Amino acid sequence: MKLDWSEIGASFLRSLVPVGVTYSAALIGIQYYSGERFEFESPGGLAGLLIVPFFTLTHCVVPVFFYFLFVSAIQGMKKKMHAGGTNPVMLVPFLLFSGFVYLHIGLWYGIPAITLAFMTEWLTIPVAVIHIALAKKGTRIWVFLEYGSTSFALLLFLVVFSAEELFPVGLLVALFQILLLTLVDWKGRGLWMKLAEE
Repeated sequence: MKLDWSEIGASFLRSLVPVGVTYSAALIGIQYYSGERFEFESPGGLAGLLIVPFFTLTHCVVPVFFYFLFVSAIQGMKKKMHAGGTNPVMLVPFLLFSGFVYLHIGLWYGIPAITLAFMTEWLTIPVAVIHIALAKKGTRIWVFLEYGSTSFALLLFLVVFSAEELFPVGLLVALFQILLLTLVDWKGRGLWMKLAEE
């Protein structure tokens, strides 16, 4: 199978924007505007260097694919309902299931994003909101997942290490996140867009 480098390059650029903006805003907010230094009892060191990439992969990036499975199930149920082949009684379980899925997506990535914003004088929020608002209809949830995932990864770093180490050590988290999101965008973004078009 031949790799399409232009496609990978486009995925890299799309991933670079949310990660670069979120990391820069977090760095500026903590280093220059935040009067507080957030310290946690954390392992840091070698243990931290293993914990952060592991949880970034499992808790920030992999859920994007799980959410796709749930959202595609919701879309499938919607299609059946529009076709008129579903009992109206099924509307209640459908609403409960879809509400739970979207609420879970919002909380799973929204809470870390808001927590990081609080720690960085709210500088991480405006560009994310503008980017999500300006994104095409089929990609808004995707852009939200990118910003949420990046906020989660950076918050994880701040908890395991410290605000003082956001630069230069935290730059490794940003680079790792760009790499992961590039792979996910390359392989997963098309699925979400196709889902939105159906």
